[in-house]
Amino acid sequence: MDEILSRKLVETTEKQEIKELSKGIRFDLPEKILQFGTGGFLRGFTDYLVDKANKQQLFNGSILVVKSTPGQPGNFARQDNLYTVNIKDKEINEFVLAAALNRVVSATDQWELVLEAAQSPSLQLLISNTTEAGLQYLEEDLSTGKTPASFPGKVAVVLHERFKASGGSPESGLVILPCELVVNNGKVLQEMVVKLAGKNNFEPEFIKWLNDANHFCNTIVDRIIPGKPDPGQQQETFARLGYTDQLLLECESYLLWAIEGGQRVKDVLEFAKADDRVIITDDIEPYREQKLRLLNGTHTFSVPLAFLCGQETVYQAVNDPLVSRFMQQLMQVEIAPTLEGISPRPSSYARQVFERFQNPHIVHKLINIMFQQSTKMKLRNAATIQRYFKLEGKAPRHMALGLAAYLLFMKNAADLAVEDDMAVWFKELWAGNSPGKVVNATLEKLALTKDAEQTALFAAAVLSFLEQLLQTPAREVLEQFLNTTPARP
Repeated sequence: MDEILSRKLVETTEKQEIKELSKGIRFDLPEKILQFGTGGFLRGFTDYLVDKANKQQLFNGSILVVKSTPGQPGNFARQDNLYTVNIKDKEINEFVLAAALNRVVSATDQWELVLEAAQSPSLQLLISNTTEAGLQYLEEDLSTGKTPASFPGKVAVVLHERFKASGGSPESGLVILPCELVVNNGKVLQEMVVKLAGKNNFEPEFIKWLNDANHFCNTIVDRIIPGKPDPGQQQETFARLGYTDQLLLECESYLLWAIEGGQRVKDVLEFAKADDRVIITDDIEPYREQKLRLLNGTHTFSVPLAFLCGQETVYQAVNDPLVSRFMQQLMQVEIAPTLEGISPRPSSYARQVFERFQNPHIVHKLINIMFQQSTKMKLRNAATIQRYFKLEGKAPRHMALGLAAYLLFMKNAADLAVEDDMAVWFKELWAGNSPGKVVNATLEKLALTKDAEQTALFAAAVLSFLEQLLQTPAREVLEQFLNTTPARP
């Protein structure tokens, strides 16, 4: 039986394969980053980049990870916070043994450790991925000493603790990099934190320090990271590695991290020197818009339909002739034209995205992509719908069909293993209401359209497709749609 990945294994192994993977690993580095989120995305993206820089002695810092759930960190503790990243595409199958994580603590049970870390002079960065649903404002009392309920509340208390410990020193400010897929995520988080500080009567000096000494950066992250492989693939990988790793994750080779910031941000983000795919620039809008609308927006519009057509993964979906045509037309006919003048080459990027979806080595499950689907639908697609109306003066049919499939999926989402803050709302909405009522209530709730005219046109198109999906198998509806809808606007 293979050994469990651990620091002891790394330091004492005689296996040549593990020795090769361990080259350059450095332990006991100072904690320079406070990270909110233990998920596979951050571990395969930001933490991977920090590990890469540490191995080149460019950053020389480790990460304290804060998990939102109670209890011990389980696999992280058993593996001394080590894990393996398997980078896979058509031409690459590479393993990286990542060692950037120093500790994992629970915000629920160990909040005092988070506040202790907030005071550390070595701390330079705060990174997060709490998903779009986590970047929400919640008015709450931050004076209780208990763990704040919201992520912005946690940031407000962490920064207040740091302000007090440093005496408000300008040099003690942090660079803050939210990775949530929200437009202007840095600015949004900053506004929420400032608002909470004001509501809780924090010192005016703190609010000034919060705004002046800290750098809340807008960011966009781009890498497909489905996470842990299926059990059969895991066992094959463990045999190849010579150890078991319950934190193993898979990702594609493509990576882009665009960060909005000036010289101070560049000075702190020393790890960016290890990978030219980390771009620090004055304006990230072109990167953000094409990724958010074409990659994430395409996922959100097409995944429920692919799921209803019987597919389980993105790779299966893009190899389904009907779903594949729908996705390509959605990107090229309806989304890409809305980005002309905003992003440099939207059609070219759309083709690149579709090629990434065709990666046979990435098992990206549709059900996982539909995590918090309702929040994603609004944040990723409302602007695209409205831009299409402005450009074409009519309802986008592919988007309408995608939304109809989403509404049908959400009819039973509360009974499925899908986390969505609106699942119960949809269950109650569908109970006893007509499809027309469901469509109108959803458009109002998610604010997907700009005015009454857009709402009426889009509602009519969505309702037509929803009624078809309620009466006819999704594959038949999709086939008829593709046969009757022009492949060009």
